[in-house]
Amino acid sequence: GVDHVDVYLTHAWDPLTPLEETLSFLDDAVRAGHILYGGVSNYVGWQLQKACDLARAHNWTVPIALQPSYSLLVRDIEWEIVPAAIDNGLGILAWSPLGGGWLTGKYGRETPSGHTRLGEDPGRGLEAYDRRAQRDQTWQILEAVRGVAASRGVSLGQVALAWVAQKPGVSSVLLGARSCEHLTDNLQAARL
Repeated sequence: GVDHVDVYLTHAWDPLTPLEETLSFLDDAVRAGHILYGGVSNYVGWQLQKACDLARAHNWTVPIALQPSYSLLVRDIEWEIVPAAIDNGLGILAWSPLGGGWLTGKYGRETPSGHTRLGEDPGRGLEAYDRRAQRDQTWQILEAVRGVAASRGVSLGQVALAWVAQKPGVSSVLLGARSCEHLTDNLQAARL
C-alpha cells in the first residue's frame, strides 16, 4: 500500500547472478522512484568494494547501506568490512546485535529449551548453542557485559545494543524483539 520503499537491501551476495544485474536493478528501481536507496546485506569486504566500484564505473546509484551481522560476539567485520563501508560512505545497519539473544543473558551453560530462539531450535544458524557455548570467549564477553549492566543498573541487552550503536560506521541496529517488553527494554539502549 505504499508508493515506494525507503531502503531496499539485497539479502546476500549471489554467485549465480552477475553483480552488474543486481546493481543495474537497484539503479533502475531508484531512478523509477520505486525505492529511495539501495543497499546490500551480508557482503564481505571485497564484495562490498567491488559493488561500489562497479556502480561508480557505470554511473549507477552506489549502495548507501550494508547490513551485516555485528555484535560483541561477532566482530570480524571490523577488519575489512567496516573500513570498506566507511570508505565508500555506506551506513551499517547491524543485524543480530544481541547475538541471537545470547547478549541478553538468557542462555547459560545448559542447552536451552522453551520459548526462545535457541530453546525452540538449539542448532539455529550463526547463533547455534553448541557453536557459541564451546567458546570460552562467549562466556568472558557475557561476564563483562553483566558487569557493565550491573554497574549502570540496566539490562545486558541495553549494554550490547548501545555498544554496537556507537561503533564507527553504524547508522542503526535492527531489533528482533519478540514482545513489547523486549522492545521497550531494547529502546532504552538509546539512553546509554
